[in-house]
Amino acid sequence: MKIIIDCHNLGHIVSYGMGGLSYNDRNTGVIFGFLKKVLELAEKFETNQFLFCWDSPHSYRKIIFPDYKRFRHEDKSIREMGDLSIMVDQFNQLRKEILPRLGFKNIFYQNGYEADDLIAEIVYRHPDKYIVFSSDGDLWQLLYEGIKGAVFVRILNPRTKKLFTKNDFMKGWGITPREWAFAKSIAGDPGDGVPGIKGVGLLGATSYIRKELSGRKLELIESEEGQSMIQRNLLLVTLPFAARRRIQIDYIQEDEVFRREPFEWYFQSLGFKSFLKDFYRWEKVFNLKKRRKLL
Repeated sequence: MKIIIDCHNLGHIVSYGMGGLSYNDRNTGVIFGFLKKVLELAEKFETNQFLFCWDSPHSYRKIIFPDYKRFRHEDKSIREMGDLSIMVDQFNQLRKEILPRLGFKNIFYQNGYEADDLIAEIVYRHPDKYIVFSSDGDLWQLLYEGIKGAVFVRILNPRTKKLFTKNDFMKGWGITPREWAFAKSIAGDPGDGVPGIKGVGLLGATSYIRKELSGRKLELIESEEGQSMIQRNLLLVTLPFAARRRIQIDYIQEDEVFRREPFEWYFQSLGFKSFLKDFYRWEKVFNLKKRRKLL
């Protein structure tokens, strides 16, 4: 069992509850909340195999649609933008320094791509048993159940705490996960600033896919203008995004040995006293080994 974390998604969630924590004038709330969730997931699913996927601040999607996510931060105050900067700084510490030094090997970032593109590349090119930890509904198109559960992709929503399966999705929407991108290409994605067919939401889009839609909405979808918009949107919402420069994830490494010393050092230097108090939990799930002393 491997757990894939949508890192920016998790970081934004923990920042609201713990973003104000600091130690020795160093902002540590996002780092603490992030690592706390890693421990909880490791215990819940009895695994220490993690893959971390990060968003790039630049997006290839803007090449075909310049307004993609253009207005996401336009209504934020100066203070909110400052908080965002503090959060991003902690993201960078986790990605570039802390996680690698703790011993995690599968840390993925690629310029021009979002975390969900990297996640899609992983599950399509390297089939395995995956739990994807994210509240991003775009990832529903990746839900999969192989024969007798030998290979599967399930999604754990950090907000609702619900483990979402392919069957859950199909019962809820009446279409397959692979058809989800088509539904979103019809309805659009307001959160990303992607307009859809006017007056046709996701319920109308899924009804169209099931061939249950009629009237004016059907005419709008099948009009020349509607079809043109749908084709453009499909490029934006289908995972992974089809850019000319392919995603470089050629193999997945096994996280075999975690050392005790880096965990202790970071917990002490960052003031994570609760982690040190319950250090046995980290020792157990990550099977922490002491570094051998040279004779």
